Amino acid sequence: MNILFLLKTLDAGGLEVVTSVLANCFVGEKHNVCIFAFSTGSGYVRPLFDNRIDVFIGNGFEYNSENISLLHKILYDNQIEIVINQWGLPLIPIRIFEKAKKGLVVKIISFYHNDPIRNGRIQNVDNQINSTSNWIKKVCLKLKRFTFRFVTGYAMRYVYNKSDLYAILSQRYVENFKIFTGIKSPTKLVVQSNPITIDNSGFIYNQNNKQREIVYIGRLDNTQKCVYRIIEAWSKIEKQYSDWRLTIVGDGKDRVYLEKQTKNFGLVRVFFEGIQQPRPYYERASILLLTSDFEGFPLVLAEAMSFGVVPIVYGSFSAVYDIIDNGTNGLISSMPYCANNTIKCLQTLMDNKQLRNQMAIAGIQKVELFSIKTIYGQWYKLFDMIITI
Repeated sequence: MNILFLLKTLDAGGLEVVTSVLANCFVGEKHNVCIFAFSTGSGYVRPLFDNRIDVFIGNGFEYNSENISLLHKILYDNQIEIVINQWGLPLIPIRIFEKAKKGLVVKIISFYHNDPIRNGRIQNVDNQINSTSNWIKKVCLKLKRFTFRFVTGYAMRYVYNKSDLYAILSQRYVENFKIFTGIKSPTKLVVQSNPITIDNSGFIYNQNNKQREIVYIGRLDNTQKCVYRIIEAWSKIEKQYSDWRLTIVGDGKDRVYLEKQTKNFGLVRVFFEGIQQPRPYYERASILLLTSDFEGFPLVLAEAMSFGVVPIVYGSFSAVYDIIDNGTNGLISSMPYCANNTIKCLQTLMDNKQLRNQMAIAGIQKVELFSIKTIYGQWYKLFDMIITI
């Protein structure tokens, strides 16, 4: 099978890392794979691709003749049979593909890597609505939200209609997709989870090797990830748990704010590590904390669990229940968000070494569902399905 992945950039995001893992797996299974990214971005993930994979860079994330011509040439020269569009919401990739495939027989799977009913723009407006008491401003913001909601729903429906298959991350998102797009019977809709992107080969779980450390690993962003909640929760219990520490791995636009927040609370055992390879932190940490207002299918959960790190997650997204069996291999705090619920979950695990051990072992067993071997088998079924359409 000749396969092409469409990416926006080669940045250091989870979507790009997932693409590198899948692409390398497909090459290992004797498929021919190419990557087309509209721009280089940070270029972080480029070295992650197998050297048998050709990576092509476009002329910016724009609908233009240069991108159309280049993509047509790539499709033709490499005899591409299936395109996996990893940006299943913006119109630019699908519109360029529609033009570029003229005269060619190429199928396309578009993938939306989030809860269809939530996104950053809508969440940002929701935050503004909740923080203002000015009724005029509130009305204007609600109108803005309605506009974003309408435009985004139209775009998702357009991409769905122009794709041969449209993939979402969880069966739990099907109803949200129907609501958001207005498509009552989405016959082209498929569910496909992402694989664990970090190899845990050589790791043997031993609780005695686990340190009294809580980690957050991800983007430092207060609109979606709400990392400020983690620091706030920790500020309530740091003095009580003098032998524990909080480590924050990652970077983002709100790092300065979060470092200032830490200083203002007078915290002494919070460590900002920047962007790092996460495996050493997974190997030694006992607890992972995630308090996002929305997520799609955060890989950090399954990855952490594969190393025996017990997750505590705010249950703001329904797919969390695909990954965590609450009380068995992790803890899910209820909606709406309450700092005390997060603190209670932390104390439950920090106070009980035996419980942490039981949940860690259960988590390692659970995430076999998301191994690359399992996920590849599911993708191959999608390939069989799309070829017959």
